[in-house]
Amino acid sequence: MPHNEDELNRELEALKEDTRDRLSGIIDNLKSDLAAQEEARKEAEEKAREAEKKYDAAKELQKEEYSVVIQEIFGEPKEDLIRKITKYSIGGIVMTLIAATLSLFFTNFWQSENTRLLSAAIENSHHILEDISLLNADEGTLEIVGHFRREEEEFRSYRPVGLLARAYKIKPVDSDNFPFYYYQYRAAFRMLGLDDIPTIEDLQRWDVEAHHLYSEWHESVSDLEDGVVPRDHRARYWDSFRSRGDETRYLFWFSGDDVTFSGISRAVLDRRDAFGTQLKKNEEMPL
Repeated sequence: MPHNEDELNRELEALKEDTRDRLSGIIDNLKSDLAAQEEARKEAEEKAREAEKKYDAAKELQKEEYSVVIQEIFGEPKEDLIRKITKYSIGGIVMTLIAATLSLFFTNFWQSENTRLLSAAIENSHHILEDISLLNADEGTLEIVGHFRREEEEFRSYRPVGLLARAYKIKPVDSDNFPFYYYQYRAAFRMLGLDDIPTIEDLQRWDVEAHHLYSEWHESVSDLEDGVVPRDHRARYWDSFRSRGDETRYLFWFSGDDVTFSGISRAVLDRRDAFGTQLKKNEEMPL
């Protein structure tokens, strides 16, 4: 304990000096840390810029390489490609066509350019499958052709695509080979000489609409007491059960005097199941 004022002042001055030294050391350390952090930040930003440049270059290279791959596969004459792959089963054909595009989809699939290339490849694959059916006249395609030729008199014309949709949904193809792939329908319509050929998406929509129509129909008559259906009863008419988005005008009805509710129930149930099966088969196709 100091005994006079001078000694007290000396001790206070020493304490301030020590405090200044300590604070100076702390500040120097903080400055050093901040400088190191700033240097690290600059280095990280530089590395990020370099990585971004490499990534952009890789994307361009990847896009270019995929374009070359797709061109090599689909750019050659179709007939030559078809000759190379017709010896395979449908599964083999599909795998041959999409093998070079799978990595394109699973690598950076969110990139619009890659999605566009994949869509183009798939579209080409559909056309090639149709050409295979045309050149080799597979049994299923020929059955579809025969079916629509037999029904042409009743439906008068398939030229407007709306009338084709009507025939497609009212009288599905009855065959041991059923259900069919959509590319077989398209090939058959080409063989029939139609100009307005429905797309894959059109055929998928027709199956959905037909399945809905026959489902609604079956539900409406399955619980009714059996007996002959009155000639003016809605259960005889296709248009009574079409869905709201279905633009097909059916204008078709069960006209016999012996038509029963149970008979209609069985008939529409069979049709519902047929279109559901066909839709499922095509949805499971890799293309």
